Amino acid sequence: GTRILNPPPRNFTGEQSLKELTPERMIRSVTRGRAGTAMMPWKDILTADEIQAVVYYISRTFMGLAAPAGEVKR
Repeated sequence: GTRILNPPPRNFTGEQSLKELTPERMIRSVTRGRAGTAMMPWKDILTADEIQAVVYYISRTFMGLAAPAGEVKR
């Protein structure tokens, strides 16, 4: 995807991402999308619980983080 998408997708494993991407920010990005990127809004397609599950999956799988307290674990 990094050669096709402009701008390229975020590197979730980078130190900067680990500092900037709070669960709240990630939920907002999945819900509303990100202007100027290929990240589309998912609010009309996924439920709030599904969006939270996506954020947990990304956090755990690509960022090596555990789910924050209160987050849905799937």
